[in-house]
Amino acid sequence: MILGSASSEPEHIKNTKTKHTKNVTPITEAKKPLDSEKKAHEERVRENFQVFWIAYPRKEAKASALKAFKALFPLGHAKEAENSALKRLGDRLCAMTQELEDGKKELKYVPYAATWLRREDFFSD
Repeated sequence: MILGSASSEPEHIKNTKTKHTKNVTPITEAKKPLDSEKKAHEERVRENFQVFWIAYPRKEAKASALKAFKALFPLGHAKEAENSALKRLGDRLCAMTQELEDGKKELKYVPYAATWLRREDFFSD
């Protein structure tokens, strides 16, 4: 024990402890932007999925389709790439719908949405 000190720790150890904790951001504050970003991303993906689901001709296995759709657009995915993929997806859906209307394709040969999304058929011509 140092004379004149009420603590059992030497003065140089006390000083280093306070120096290291002054500029530390609490973990709860660091998570707030990530949580709000994640929620915004999930909401955007759900909205895009609803538009996709309305347009997709075969309305079976919606939960599986949502899971496959979410896998295409993970958190942190570049927005430009996301927009490009959504445009391509929309273009292929329009083409598929036109084939169905023209009688070139039967609905029974249209894959479930989850299968189509996992195979990324919207990138093929």
